[in-house]
Amino acid sequence: MSENNPGVNVKLVIKFEKEFKSLISDIAEDSKKILSLADSSYAALKDEAEKRFSEIQSNIDNDKKAILDDMRKEYALDREKKILAIKSAGEKNLNKAVDILLDSVLGAFK
Repeated sequence: MSENNPGVNVKLVIKFEKEFKSLISDIAEDSKKILSLADSSYAALKDEAEKRFSEIQSNIDNDKKAILDDMRKEYALDREKKILAIKSAGEKNLNKAVDILLDSVLGAFK
């Protein structure tokens, strides 16, 4: 720069100030864009996380339902087995009682 020509210095200072203001304006606009992108990215991430959470919750509920259904089926089968065993034992006892009764009746007629 020339110290002899103050007009050149003034022009350079004015040019610097304009470019500086322009740079500050660009930074502000870029900052707004970054914040906007961050907001939209956050919203998209939140939506995706909520979808995944719902899917996981649904899978857990389905798994719990399947386990409970299996337990109910197993309980029903076990119950049926026990009922059949009791029924079979009852029939055997009935047969024994009938045999004893028939022996008693036959013994009474002898």
